[in-house]
Amino acid sequence: MEGLRAPAYLLGRRLDMLAGNRLAGALIADFPSVPRPERNQARFVFTDPHARELFADWPAAAGTTTALLHRYARRHHDDPELRELIGDLSIRSPEFAARWADTRQRTTEVTAYHHPLVGDLTLTCQTWREAGDPDQLLVVQTAEPGSSSEAALTLLAQLATR
Repeated sequence: MEGLRAPAYLLGRRLDMLAGNRLAGALIADFPSVPRPERNQARFVFTDPHARELFADWPAAAGTTTALLHRYARRHHDDPELRELIGDLSIRSPEFAARWADTRQRTTEVTAYHHPLVGDLTLTCQTWREAGDPDQLLVVQTAEPGSSSEAALTLLAQLATR
């Protein structure tokens, strides 16, 4: 993933953050430094105050995250760790509890960020599922060529290599 010139990360079961390139860490969060139980996209979006500042459209990010968890829950309704995650998030985040009850959540392909170092940028999310493990999701975020978002992403990549 480090060879990509775009933020890329691998989500596992229950939206656990399994891996990510340096640019994804610089854009979103340094997940390797986060304790393993908290290294989860849903926990980040709903319980980390940084997420509310980072996502320019936090409700859209929260909706996408909830929709992805609902998809997983439909496939693995008997997963005890998923039940524990949903219970924990429901207690820690009233917003999650309300969104979880609304099964009409949708995913979005575009994510707007307000990054503290490079400012506003809008990225398109492209996702792939591994045929051998459909619970893993590779997410790559790209900027429109020639856009201010591409310039911000280039600057962030330069900062991430220092």
